[in-house]
Amino acid sequence: VCGGALLVLLVSLFFAVQARQFLQDQILRDQAAIAKGYATMVEEYLNGSRSIVESLAQMPEVRTPLTLEAVDPELRGVPQEVDPVRRDIMGAVVRTMPRFNSSVILTLQGDIYLMEPYPRQLSMNTPTLASRDYYQRVLASGATAWGDVTLSPATGLPTATVATPL
Repeated sequence: VCGGALLVLLVSLFFAVQARQFLQDQILRDQAAIAKGYATMVEEYLNGSRSIVESLAQMPEVRTPLTLEAVDPELRGVPQEVDPVRRDIMGAVVRTMPRFNSSVILTLQGDIYLMEPYPRQLSMNTPTLASRDYYQRVLASGATAWGDVTLSPATGLPTATVATPL
């Protein structure tokens, strides 16, 4: 009787250990699947943002020469009424695509040419973004580049910047 009870106890213990291990393994597999799904969604979201920026850079209205003589450092770029077609295009991006909280065109020297929405241009604390990591990466590579994720001074939210040469 004692031997039978001991055998039942050992089999029960073995079953409990196996069940626990199976559940732990299942939880890890489920978490890995959720993480992979999330990573895929983030990748698609970021690739979509990159494609939008690269498509904008190919538009003839965006690629036309900048009116550099109109840049006013006090306004952190050109006045609102200068370059209305380009400004409308850049503003439409922000208005119609919530993933973008601003859109900016920089001069070759990294100075702000225009920013939408315009009030954000006026609130910038500097007229140049030449020292920003994304600008430096675009200059060095001549290709689209991502900036480091930072907290936006305008919104306080984590922000990833994508930049592409015109």
